[in-house]
Amino acid sequence: MYCPQQKNNGMKYIFLVIFNLISFNYAFSQDKIEDFLLWDHRQTKVLLLGTFHFENPNLDTHKNENSIDILNDLRQAQVLEIVDKINKFKPTIICLERTDNASLNEKYNAYIKSKYTLTANEVDQLGFRIAKINDLKKVFAVDATSYLRDNLKKDSVLSHIWDEEFYLDTDEASHWSEKYYNWYKYLDNKSLDLSLSEYLKIINQPKNLKYNLGEYLVDSKTSNHNGPDFIALDWYDRNLRIFNNILKTNPTSEDRILIIFGSGHIPILQHLFESSPQFEVVNILEYL
Repeated sequence: MYCPQQKNNGMKYIFLVIFNLISFNYAFSQDKIEDFLLWDHRQTKVLLLGTFHFENPNLDTHKNENSIDILNDLRQAQVLEIVDKINKFKPTIICLERTDNASLNEKYNAYIKSKYTLTANEVDQLGFRIAKINDLKKVFAVDATSYLRDNLKKDSVLSHIWDEEFYLDTDEASHWSEKYYNWYKYLDNKSLDLSLSEYLKIINQPKNLKYNLGEYLVDSKTSNHNGPDFIALDWYDRNLRIFNNILKTNPTSEDRILIIFGSGHIPILQHLFESSPQFEVVNILEYL
């Protein structure tokens, strides 16, 4: 015999089970900090492209012994291939490894009016080209000098911060330096054989970027704290200032930021962007 009371009890049981499941899932999800930070926030997408210096000015720790003619027909075709790939990201803000915003945009504005011939450097070859395709009115110079470099001659303590008398385990440091030299020598030779896109894929591999930063760490062991202080006040501080300059472009959640910098900067910049709830870092390998 059909009993309405039994049906009501059954429905109440089902609703109770569903309610408990929802409550459990909600409580469980609250163990994640992003549920508190991001539930009402759309993150700004960021694409970090680590490059070598196309003009090969040898300003980095490792001096490239091979020279690539980025302006010959073959390399120009490869540059355009990269531009086409990166352009699929559709950036609305492009940040470049330059310090003078006025000078940078004077050149960029001349370029979009066909009054400036692109030089071999990656700022021109990639940054300007991608910006023009996306009809951007300006690009951003976001590079910076470090606190150490700014104050080296003003502060006697800073001027003596890197002193070999405080080194420890110099044999071990030399051992690692030789390994890094062999890696960079290998990359130099590969750069002659590979297309630009293939080469950029190698240097933007996550582990390659991570251990790239390690070069700054293997010889920082000192009897005092001068080693870590030097790295903090120079390399880490420079990249924190770069990050701050990018923040000063005032991106919105609708913006898509493309950052083109020497690959040595990428590990720290990526850590900063990944740690900030304002941003979502997009995998560069999806665009190479």
